[in-house]
Amino acid sequence: MFVVLRPLVHETITRLSVRTDLLEWATQALRSRDQTPAAHHRLLLRGLQALSQGRIDRLLVHMPPGSAKSTYVSMIFPAWWFAQDPGSSIIAASHTEGLAIHFGRQMRDLISAQQPIHGFDLTKGAESSVRWRLTNGGEYLAIGTRGSVIGRRADFVIIDDPVGSLAQADRALDRDRIWNWFRSDLSTRLKPRGRMHIIRTRWHEVDLAGRLGQYSNDNWRIVKLAALADEHDELGRAQGDALWPEWEDTAALERKRASVGERTCYAAYQLSSHPLEGGAFSRLQVSPPFTVPSFRTD
Repeated sequence: MFVVLRPLVHETITRLSVRTDLLEWATQALRSRDQTPAAHHRLLLRGLQALSQGRIDRLLVHMPPGSAKSTYVSMIFPAWWFAQDPGSSIIAASHTEGLAIHFGRQMRDLISAQQPIHGFDLTKGAESSVRWRLTNGGEYLAIGTRGSVIGRRADFVIIDDPVGSLAQADRALDRDRIWNWFRSDLSTRLKPRGRMHIIRTRWHEVDLAGRLGQYSNDNWRIVKLAALADEHDELGRAQGDALWPEWEDTAALERKRASVGERTCYAAYQLSSHPLEGGAFSRLQVSPPFTVPSFRTD
């Protein structure tokens, strides 16, 4: 009898752990890809779990391209959120509707694949890639930054890269459009005590993140993780260390600087809008002091 029950006990413990611990869930979700969360992913997951638990309600994360941020923010986390808050609603936005739909489709596939673990699935007939429901009452809407949210409400808003390129960020009309959409359309759809997460690349000093710092009264918690560590690195890296060396080491990032140019390299990878004389990667100490929450549970 004991031998028969032992696998059932192990399965029950696994279900409980992945439903309550976001890192455990991420590890489970990525197992089929033969991937595990790196140090910067674990920091991101701690912030997202703090959001889920209500210890913070606004989180803004700056990460460079190629850091797998969307995998965690737009696929793994929303699926886990619905297990924590059945019957809730998410609005997920990106710079184009097509990108938002792509993220949503990946999340749908993950939910279906892991249904035995988290205990819910897509409702029958939920074939749309834009808007769909779950058997536990959850609702999901994917939109671009030009998308309409009239008539929709959200317990959680995710904005994954609202700006698609440096060229778009340089256009004042585009910056104003995104800011007005965020302030007048999207933010008004958030329910009382709703939460919001923005993850993005820093392109311009007065882009969405810059304006939030100037004009928003919300208490945003900010995390900045540059491709090459500066002197205020939250992960404790030595200055100049790569963010994810297993994927892209320092030498690879230096080669990338030559191909994309100093300004793009500084904005996209060092996450600051103002390159100093001498180049982004040759003067890593240029970033200003940054206050980063620890997301402790005590």
